[in-house]
Amino acid sequence: MSMVMSWVIWCLALAGSAALYLFAPNGWVLALGAMVLLLPFLSFPGVWLVRHHLYASLELPETMEKKREAGLNVKLRNDCRFSAPCVQLVLRLENRLTGERSVRKLTFSVAANSTVSETIPFLPEYCGALSAELEKLCVRDVFRFWSTARICGERQESLIVPNTFEPQLLLPMPSLSVSESEQYSQSAPGYDYAEVFQVRDYADGDSPKQVHWKLSTKLDRLVVRDPSLPLDRRVLLLWERGCQTETPAQSDAMCAAVVSLCSALVKSGIACRTVWNEADAADCTVFEFREETDVYDMLPKLLSAGKTDSCLAERYLSLYGTEKQDHVIYVTAGDADAAAALCPEEKRTVLCCGGSASAGGVYAFCPENAAEALCEIDLT
Repeated sequence: MSMVMSWVIWCLALAGSAALYLFAPNGWVLALGAMVLLLPFLSFPGVWLVRHHLYASLELPETMEKKREAGLNVKLRNDCRFSAPCVQLVLRLENRLTGERSVRKLTFSVAANSTVSETIPFLPEYCGALSAELEKLCVRDVFRFWSTARICGERQESLIVPNTFEPQLLLPMPSLSVSESEQYSQSAPGYDYAEVFQVRDYADGDSPKQVHWKLSTKLDRLVVRDPSLPLDRRVLLLWERGCQTETPAQSDAMCAAVVSLCSALVKSGIACRTVWNEADAADCTVFEFREETDVYDMLPKLLSAGKTDSCLAERYLSLYGTEKQDHVIYVTAGDADAAAALCPEEKRTVLCCGGSASAGGVYAFCPENAAEALCEIDLT
């Protein structure tokens, strides 16, 4: 029953009590009319008091699988001596990778000094970083006369992992290798500890093996060495998020392709520099993929990359220029013409999600057949 309906019924009940008193003016009818009259005002203090003693929390699994139902657990605790017969929580869900958004309204009834919980079923359709937020908490009295709300702000995140596959890579002979490289980047750190890119102060998250102990002792503060990035014998993989018409299914398929390619390259002994652009970042994101376990560090960042209207190829060239690459792989759902400035055609492979045909270094695939269409990729 809505709040407007409650007030309409209250007005009708009050009018009925007044009419009844006109026909039968006695104490019982008068008491009934007084009770109806005071009912909304008696229920208001309880609603206002309970509002400040309700605490909502949200629990999500750290990771979810596509097409497999998971549970979002919502808990509501009432620390007040009065019960809360009607509490509504607004749950807002967003997949930051695909841009999908939805809102769910949950209704609870919680007794005094108690806790209730409910598991909300959720079936992820596409991969991505799922952001779940309990946005607002609304309390109503049992008769629905009054409603008071406050910001809840409880937020949790979970990763919906992509379904990867294992593409076969046709590589030039001799095989590319990250070892014995003699040229290093002058503009970006990398992974080769044999050569120092720069020395700087320690920051949270730095590896202990980066610490320059001798210099730290001399300066009386922690100093670290950033490893260099070899420029020879490596692949540059760019995922263009600049197509605003990109569908959630395309985002899902391209993300799976990027992760699958990174893993396949590293298994073949090839360094892979993975780059993508995203909606809430001024610069493009660069991730050096050098070990299979790096996927666990890359996924939270990659799955949070929302669509943007910036051109990745142009942005990358403005920041890093045309550094030497053995091969460039360009993944996009739109026009791949911008990739021409990255490198010569013979050193470029384009994976186009939504294209109609594959030819001349261009592999067209759709979300339904990504694993089959990209089962073999020629990088020679």
